[in-house]
Amino acid sequence: MTSRAALPPEPSVALREVLAFDDGGSLRLLLAPSGRDVGVRGVAVGDEGPARSLDGCLVLVTGAPASSPEAAAPVREAARRGASGVVLRAVEGVAVAPQVLAAAEEAGVALLTRAEWADWTDAAALLRSALACARAGADDGAAGRIAPGGPESLSALAAAVAEYTGGSITIEDTRLRVLAHSATGPDADVLRRSTILGGRVPEWRVAELRRSGLLRTLWTSRDVIHRAADAEGPERLIIAVRSGPEVLGSIWVAGDGRPLRPDAPDALRRAAEVAAPLLVRHRLRESGAARRSELALRGLLYGDGDARTHAWSLGLSPDAACAVVVAEPLAAAPAPGDRTLDVAALQAATYRPSVRVLRDGDRLLVLLPVDAGPDRGAAALARELAGQAQDAGALAGAGPVAAGAA
Repeated sequence: MTSRAALPPEPSVALREVLAFDDGGSLRLLLAPSGRDVGVRGVAVGDEGPARSLDGCLVLVTGAPASSPEAAAPVREAARRGASGVVLRAVEGVAVAPQVLAAAEEAGVALLTRAEWADWTDAAALLRSALACARAGADDGAAGRIAPGGPESLSALAAAVAEYTGGSITIEDTRLRVLAHSATGPDADVLRRSTILGGRVPEWRVAELRRSGLLRTLWTSRDVIHRAADAEGPERLIIAVRSGPEVLGSIWVAGDGRPLRPDAPDALRRAAEVAAPLLVRHRLRESGAARRSELALRGLLYGDGDARTHAWSLGLSPDAACAVVVAEPLAAAPAPGDRTLDVAALQAATYRPSVRVLRDGDRLLVLLPVDAGPDRGAAALARELAGQAQDAGALAGAGPVAAGAA
């Protein structure tokens, strides 16, 4: 009987290197008793079970927030099982409990907090991508020149990949929106030009990719996909960008009037590793901005926190006149699958560019900035929403114009 040799542990990465990828401010280091160069080997969730070793892991504690003394216990438990650091959820405006700080200090583990506007999925994706790309940057080889220490933006990465592959590059998110692209040569094909000018892959092309099965192959494959040149376009190489099992986007290489380099697939594999934290950063900035706006709008409408600060966060002057429109279903709870308020939210969002929409359970709240003086817009929007939702048994109403957003 033979036994299978244990896999060697992943090389550790200094905590300072991991945090360097977080330019969106979603994580905050409160203390590091062993210094910022303490090694990190992986990311774990604190409630995954007592059997799993946490040696060198950053542990995400999804239970009690940092402001609760109850969070001290999981900090000590993570340290006992070998963790190098613990991440707790921050509560805006509430200090970290002294018991939690003391527990981390005594146990010798780094203590971090996750911003309230982020979520655990974002935090895990960011940390795992940072670890993977820091390790990739330490590798040797020609493709290693495309390394995390080099390109610091998606645009810079696209230019570097174009150089090492000999093709034209687009970096896209999972909705096939173009986030960055390399310079377009005079021989670029029509599809590339229309994709870049439109900021996304054209709808007809997306439908074609679905029918052919290429999109499904892309989202399920972990390697470079080759598409030979044909009458409709030049040779293409494509790879999905991943953070663990999660797909973040893709990189497309198109021949630009010349053959792609023989080692282009290797360069593209390395580029996908480097792109992961950059795409996570992009998504965090996008989702973080949306969450911060939602928190500000909720605070403004419900009178929680400083109203003037909330108004400025929403891009509004605190002195801007506003009205509020509310839509609610008549029933205590909507029927399963009822998307009445979802559709109403989309309708309200397109009413005026300045409108802010908050979906709060079975209630839709709309903040409507108006011109000084009487404004019929709020009542008109309420009638429109009520008419749209009438068959589903919903009501909508408009409040009076307030002198200021605050």
